[in-house]
Amino acid sequence: MVVFAEEFIFGVKTTGASNDFEQATGIVRSMITEYGMVDELGTVQYEGNHQVFIGRDYGQTKGYSDQVAFEIDNAVRRIMKEAHEKALQILEEHKEQLELIAQKLLELETLDERTIKSLFETGEMPAPVAEDEYPSETEAASFEETKKALAKRDAEQAEGKEVPDEDEEVEVADVTEAPSDLEGSSENE
Repeated sequence: MVVFAEEFIFGVKTTGASNDFEQATGIVRSMITEYGMVDELGTVQYEGNHQVFIGRDYGQTKGYSDQVAFEIDNAVRRIMKEAHEKALQILEEHKEQLELIAQKLLELETLDERTIKSLFETGEMPAPVAEDEYPSETEAASFEETKKALAKRDAEQAEGKEVPDEDEEVEVADVTEAPSDLEGSSENE
């Protein structure tokens, strides 16, 4: 969409989104040749999702005629052109939001999803977030710590012990140290 925004705002096309075009063209081609999503070609799989591996498939012919290849190419171009026109229409409809978000991006350098959504919907920066609404990453437990705490809670529930509330801190055992009875077992061998 960036290349379309450049075209829409500045009236020029650049090479900056060549990978985007490659990806989009690949998706459209798969829609047509693998998933049968184009009425004029029917629900026929013309190409499979196979990869060229150590030269395999390099000299093999396609399983369809030149006429079908021509129709596939035309369908790819038609869908890509329709998507391009739709993208430009969306940008035109939301030109004010595009300019506002671009201005804030230049000003702040980065925008998160919450900020972009607020700018798009209200035209204003979002209200500050309360610290307890989104805990900082330094307070977050690792996956392993969380898994251990949940296992401990589940075990205590199974034993009928009182389980702390969700907002209470749960002690997590350090399982990185080997139990002492296992340490001695290697000495006896």
